[in-house]
Amino acid sequence: MCFGDKKMIQKIMLDDCLDTFGNEAMRVLVETEDHHGHIAVIPYANEVEKSVDEIKSETNQIALTELSGCDVFRQSEIDQKLQELFKKSGENKAYKRFFLGISMAVTRIAACSSHRELFEYLGGISGRHLPNLIISDFNGARWILPRKDSFKKDVKMCEKVCRKLESKQKTISQKMIFETYEKNGYRQEMNELKQENEMFESEKMVWVDALDFCCISEVIHHIREAKANGKIPILEGESFSTEDSYLADLAVGLNLKYVSFGKPLMGANNIKYNRLMEIESSFV
Repeated sequence: MCFGDKKMIQKIMLDDCLDTFGNEAMRVLVETEDHHGHIAVIPYANEVEKSVDEIKSETNQIALTELSGCDVFRQSEIDQKLQELFKKSGENKAYKRFFLGISMAVTRIAACSSHRELFEYLGGISGRHLPNLIISDFNGARWILPRKDSFKKDVKMCEKVCRKLESKQKTISQKMIFETYEKNGYRQEMNELKQENEMFESEKMVWVDALDFCCISEVIHHIREAKANGKIPILEGESFSTEDSYLADLAVGLNLKYVSFGKPLMGANNIKYNRLMEIESSFV
């Protein structure tokens, strides 16, 4: 990830905000000399020994001291510093999420500065695949949903199925999901997916939650390593309950086959789905 002239980090600011559930979260702002406002929003970890204000103040000062003057196009170097800072923090989960937010905000500036869409910057020109959706029912079972000819239509169909799930919480079954899709013109696609759903819980599937990492380079490395080992990475986004659509770009940029962003019935989930539909429109 290195394009164009150098763009040096001049300012890093962490500020308070709320996630889409009204819970406390953190807004991360990174600025260069001519770009600013590239924001990533990361929920706080639940396990915080220090006060939120203490964590915010310490992280803000440490990050600015260590990263001021760094070139946003040198993502690997910035992320290496963030990894080292995370180790120095005693691997505190609260710091981890702040550092991840900084790392993500840096890629946003770099993408904008290089006049690229974020998914193109993260994955290169090969990022042209819209993922299959995965949803879960109220008993914890997860289902791969089919792709047809339009991601927009797929999301609308997913919303219809989810509404049905909401109304029949205790009677949900694989049969009901399949029948609903088949009645709406997805018979061939559902037949093709039956084998995939049967192997769904196998060891071939690797669940990836970005909040488990302290920088975006770690997330990308984990996904690519899984692919290299014959695994199928699935990007989780349900815990990422914020106004940020970053994970949608990440999924497309890395050509992920599956994402689990939750049912398209809630604000945080819909933000990611809307971004995926926007990306699809840009391909036309």
